[in-house]
Amino acid sequence: MKKNSNSIDSNRILTVLLFVIAFVIILVQSVPYIIATSYTFPLQDDFYNTGVVLKEIESSGGNSFSTSLRLAYEGFFNYRGYYFSTFITYFADAVTKCSITQIRVWQTIMLIAHYAALVFMLYYVGRKIMKLNEVSSALIAMAVFSLFPSQFYFVNNETLFWFCASTIYQLPATLLYIFVVLFIYGIEKDSRLCCVICFILGFLLGGASVNVAVLVCIITCQLIYWGIVVCKKIFASCISGIPALIGSSLNVLAPGNYKNGAAHEDAFDRLIVTFKGSFLYEFDRLRMFAKENPLFICIILVILIVFIISEQHFKYRFPIPGVYTVLLILGEVGVIFPLQWVSDRETYAVYERCIIVSDWASFLILMLIVFYWTGWIKCRLKYTGLKNSNLRLLVNYLAMMVIAIVLVAGREKTASGRLTGELYRGDLQSYCNWVAGIIKDVEQSDESVVRIYTKEVADTTCMANAFFNMGEYDPSVYTGNSAMSIFYGKEAVYLIDEGE
Repeated sequence: MKKNSNSIDSNRILTVLLFVIAFVIILVQSVPYIIATSYTFPLQDDFYNTGVVLKEIESSGGNSFSTSLRLAYEGFFNYRGYYFSTFITYFADAVTKCSITQIRVWQTIMLIAHYAALVFMLYYVGRKIMKLNEVSSALIAMAVFSLFPSQFYFVNNETLFWFCASTIYQLPATLLYIFVVLFIYGIEKDSRLCCVICFILGFLLGGASVNVAVLVCIITCQLIYWGIVVCKKIFASCISGIPALIGSSLNVLAPGNYKNGAAHEDAFDRLIVTFKGSFLYEFDRLRMFAKENPLFICIILVILIVFIISEQHFKYRFPIPGVYTVLLILGEVGVIFPLQWVSDRETYAVYERCIIVSDWASFLILMLIVFYWTGWIKCRLKYTGLKNSNLRLLVNYLAMMVIAIVLVAGREKTASGRLTGELYRGDLQSYCNWVAGIIKDVEQSDESVVRIYTKEVADTTCMANAFFNMGEYDPSVYTGNSAMSIFYGKEAVYLIDEGE
């Protein structure tokens, strides 16, 4: 009896140690991004949107909330359908007023919340839907999370480091992760409060930027299926999930979409071209990850191994896995489709704020596909996983160590690794301080035409580019210079090389 007690204690210690290692790996990848957000600064759209909402507040005599709500309502009919993203963008701009300090505080808080919500959602889904034990759930959360900070190579992470973009895309994604957890908890615990919150939150998320709204639809449909088929909670599942689908439909059908280039005369031909372009882009993107990032293949294999070895006893079967896979792939193409519809494949390929969302969708969808296929195979073979808990724990440890080794060895291939180097060398600090210094000089200048003598600092970092013009330029061209001059009421802003 004493021997068994010691065995249980040592097992518990190893489990806690695995959680600690997983947390450290997540933290190491997150910290460079969190530090980097404390160096952000307002960009063109931030200056423009803030100017618009402040002018409306002044002319109408309203407050930040009511004015932002009215602008979102008008935008729904005259510009685009994403009513929630429009509202939170104007509201956030009205609150921060392009203050560098406030923007940095808000972006740091948003990124911490985003990463925390993502990790908890992955862990919770692993425990409640995938029926993994706590150790395997922690490993899955760490593995899938590791794909997010590593998704870019030597390019701008503008969605994370641009206040306007992070508000439109990152904030709704964070709320989506919270929505998933609340949905599952509400169905499992018969919580009416969670169902009501999901009802409201889902409708708001349906009005997020269109690509995020499509991702909301994909995840919500699966949650509704799980709630109805697996948990037999038809009413609660529909109440919690259908508002998100209604909101997304309103988003797509909004009158503003058809007044701003979303409608085309050659609609059918463009539909085919856009669908093909979206599919080919996704194929090329995944091929690039598989070819250039050893972490990508490593993590997919780790997910596969964890699902196979985990001791699972499903109450439901996994029918038609091929159809399920095709539907999820079509869903991923749907995330890309709206932005390619209003632009083209070539433009999308350099549109970082859209790419980051489609990558997020890809990682989550790949995890679900691997889970579904392994569940189908295990049900077909009537195999529930390794019975020996010590052996399962050992395999989990080995899988975690493999990910840690690949992360260290391939640090120059990942944005988190590169960002760490930029912070260590001071490259990022130098560039951001230069940009922030120019913005402050323009704000504090009493001249109508501002001339700032400075030495240009090249942007070699992962930060969003400020697009400043050095020397003489056309003030009518909308760049970083003109955005600042308009916002601060200047005729023009000129940056003169101090050596000239």
